[in-house]
Parts: sequence; C-alpha cells; structure tokens
Amino acid sequence: MTDVFSPSKQKYNSQTNPMTSENEYVYEVRLHYGKKLPKMDVLGTIDPYVRICFPGGPAVSRVIIQEPNPQWETDADVLVGVAPASWPICIELWDKDKSSKDDLVCRIAVAVDELPAMRREFRVVRKNAAPDSVLCMTVVRFPAAAALRQLAANRAGDA
Repeated sequence: MTDVFSPSKQKYNSQTNPMTSENEYVYEVRLHYGKKLPKMDVLGTIDPYVRICFPGGPAVSRVIIQEPNPQWETDADVLVGVAPASWPICIELWDKDKSSKDDLVCRIAVAVDELPAMRREFRVVRKNAAPDSVLCMTVVRFPAAAALRQLAANRAGDA
C-alpha cells in the first residue's frame, strides 16, 4: 500500500489544539464508482464500502454486494465530516464480510491542498489488484462557519 495513514498516530485533542471556526472545515466526499476492485472473498467477489476517517469519528458508505465495479452515485453516498484545515483525509476501501471481520482493501491518505473540487480517481494499491483498479470520488471542503450560516439560513427559510 502507498500513502499509508494511521489515524492513531495523529490524534486530535481539543484541549491542546482547539478547533475554531477559522481552522475548521466541512468536507463533503461524493463517491462515484470503483473499477476493477480486487477479489477479496473465497467466492472471488468483493462487497465494497468506503470509510472516511474524521476526528469526530468515521463516515461510512453503503455496502454494494458482490460488485467489483460498484456505482455509488446517489445522495446517500455523500459522506460529510468536520476536520481542521491541516487534517489529512484518510480514505479506506473495505470488503464487508458476514462470517468474519471486514477486510481492509487499501488505505489512501491525501493532503488537503491536493484536493481540487473535481472528480479524481485514486489508484487501489494491493498485491492482487489490477493495475487500473481505481476508486473515483469528489472531495470538496469549505469553511465550517460558512456552512453553519448557510444551514441556519436554509432552516429559517423553511420555517
């Protein structure tokens, strides 16, 4: 695996590093598709889902059963979390298992400044993965204070 990131090595401590509206961002991760994901199960399939690590806890996508070329592309497949501007985004691809613990397929860490607000394919690096095995998503970030103001405005308009 490349770009390995361990959330346990970079813990967020609100006592020593308080999040303020100036350095807090909302991250919106829209999952699009996976292509040629590696076979992980005995039957030669994969039941993929994605997990994004945020300081307050992970955001997890839905599982797509027995599909090496999953298509997420719904509003239900938008993962949202809040993190400081300096927090690297940790993207994990997992295989869901019924009879044993889930398998980690790969982990990708991306620096925030490497995240343009456009579709991007991330290569899935694993011994049994095809060279063109990818996970495609769009990551957008915006200041949390602005997001909260917009949410408040939307709620006031609904009232």
